[in-house]
Amino acid sequence: MKKLAVLYSGDSRGLNGAALYVDRFRKFKSAFKSAGIRTIICDSNKISADAKSDRDVIEIETAYANSRTHHMKNRIKRLLSNTYFGSKIFIYYAWEKPGEKSVKKNLSKIRDADVILANDLYCAYHALKQFPDKDLYFVMHNSGVLLKMLLDRLPAIKGRKKEKKLKRVEAWIFKRAKGILFVSRKARDTFIHDFPQHEPKAHYVPEGIEDIEHIPDLDFSKVNFICVGTVCDRKNQLELIKAFEQYKNSEISLTIVGGGSQLEECKSYVKAHHIKQIDFAGSVKNSDVPSYLAKSNVFVLASKDEGLPAVGIEALRSGLPILITDVGGCAELVQSNGVVLSGTNQKSIIQGMESIVSKQEQLPEMSRNSRLRYEREFSIEAMVQAYKKILVDEEYGA
Repeated sequence: MKKLAVLYSGDSRGLNGAALYVDRFRKFKSAFKSAGIRTIICDSNKISADAKSDRDVIEIETAYANSRTHHMKNRIKRLLSNTYFGSKIFIYYAWEKPGEKSVKKNLSKIRDADVILANDLYCAYHALKQFPDKDLYFVMHNSGVLLKMLLDRLPAIKGRKKEKKLKRVEAWIFKRAKGILFVSRKARDTFIHDFPQHEPKAHYVPEGIEDIEHIPDLDFSKVNFICVGTVCDRKNQLELIKAFEQYKNSEISLTIVGGGSQLEECKSYVKAHHIKQIDFAGSVKNSDVPSYLAKSNVFVLASKDEGLPAVGIEALRSGLPILITDVGGCAELVQSNGVVLSGTNQKSIIQGMESIVSKQEQLPEMSRNSRLRYEREFSIEAMVQAYKKILVDEEYGA
């Protein structure tokens, strides 16, 4: 039995994609155990320490996402990101310090483990510093370019001393990690292109999610788009809204689910331009997402950057056709079950919407193909077996 310390700087019962990924090692502990892996969650426990159940955790997280404190912190983050010094402060408090604290908090658990699975740059860095002789696998929840999202968010550090330091940390981890894992094939290929010397240790692991009890019976008499995710510049909902407005098709609707730094801006735009067919659900419990998907019938995501969005897999699971941008591994979700957007601008999004509407009679077949895509590749069993090959069977030696 391999003891696996699953290390994460946040709370594994939070609502973001990386947290949901880590939480699967807790929720499906018995499935991993059957495969010869005993999972030990090593996270910050910041939210769940005050909760008695998963529902409590979700309610705490949702309430915080809608709080004035959260909105104030987002404004401070935006101000910090405008300067080099502010960006350095942001990196320290958002990434460096939480990674170090999570390792220190879980030292005894990590020491007791045989293998470490790190889900953050600085978790990996400090774990390797503390336990240089342990096998560590680093999961990259991105497009295969580790610092891309960070540099897009904090452009003031580009070409500066801080970026160079981050790249040294990155290279140090890549060299010492036993394996580097990716949630999409394209992300792995992108990484290998940039770091061909690390190809032997780069592996794709499917992101499995649990099945739902009842697959919705979707109504395709009218096209109802739904976008689920943090409302922010990276997820590109404002451009999606503007494309929807320009498309001028009164027979379609759009529901946007999620909170975030651009939610109020998006709401204000819709109100100012009198767009009647767009609704906002705000932050919702993750357990409620399937019910929102069931009320719509086409999933749309116009992100500028992604790894492999978990909510896209949830859409497959519910049998929704997919309209998605070709960033990260997003296109891997589409195989005869939707349309891949050629770009992230309004023109590309409008063309994608037009393509979906023109194929309205084919949507039921696309729906069946989405469900099959989930069953074949993105089940919990697929994820568990992939980790078994790497950790127990050791089929992929670095």
